[in-house]
Amino acid sequence: MAELELGMGKMKLLTDNGQKLEQLDMKGLAAVDPAFGNATVQLAGAIHAPNDGSGNSELFTRKLTELLISKGVEFKLGVTAKSFVADGDRITGLQTDQGLLTADNYVLAMGVWSPKLSRTVGQDLPVYPAKGFSMTFDLKDKSKAPELGGVDEKTLVAWSPMGDQLRMSSTAQFSGFDASHKPEDFAAIRSTAKELWPDAADWDGGSMTAGLRPMTPDGPPIIGKGKKHKNLFYNTGHGHMGWTMASGSSAAIVDIIAGRTPEIAMDPFVVRTYRK
Repeated sequence: MAELELGMGKMKLLTDNGQKLEQLDMKGLAAVDPAFGNATVQLAGAIHAPNDGSGNSELFTRKLTELLISKGVEFKLGVTAKSFVADGDRITGLQTDQGLLTADNYVLAMGVWSPKLSRTVGQDLPVYPAKGFSMTFDLKDKSKAPELGGVDEKTLVAWSPMGDQLRMSSTAQFSGFDASHKPEDFAAIRSTAKELWPDAADWDGGSMTAGLRPMTPDGPPIIGKGKKHKNLFYNTGHGHMGWTMASGSSAAIVDIIAGRTPEIAMDPFVVRTYRK
């Protein structure tokens, strides 16, 4: 019950800004998502966001890539960015392992590697890697698997249904740029899944991955134009919310490049550094 009350406290920011939330008891939870009626642990209830949703980020990205290619966008894969080339207050090129690339404007969106490239033109960025763990399970009985995405406030394990699969993730570790993992790193994911939806999948199976989340110390990503170069823009540091924020932050950076005012206030996302 303590975790449920703590979760409601965290949600106040959302309700204050118009997000609809409902606190459910166990009966109400089972009515919204019947799979929780099979849980082997006692659940205090849940916080339901009727307007929220989840999706398949990989499928979204593949479909978006196909659309952009059909419109003439060219993707250069397998190219390593080495350094920016600057002339005064403008970037004139990007040096890669396959030669120099030039453009009118440049957007730096390299996740945890963003600071390495920005430093080549004197811009330090407070973006640091946090290793996150996720698993993907093939469902053997979708009727016994969750229909809605969510997070367990006690274990901090999150899940997202993806058709015939379920994607689950857990808390992060600070271990530099080491993206390795071992089976015990996924123990919380497996135990939570077994307790909540015991017969939905083979929870001893599943594919395991670890990735580096680009985190900023204060939370908000870095979106906008720096002070050093007129044609270098930043869209990085989204942490574990990268896909969630992708469309919104992309729309904002397009507005900024085009000289328009974005729909939201950009003050929290300015290019910044924490070095004294």
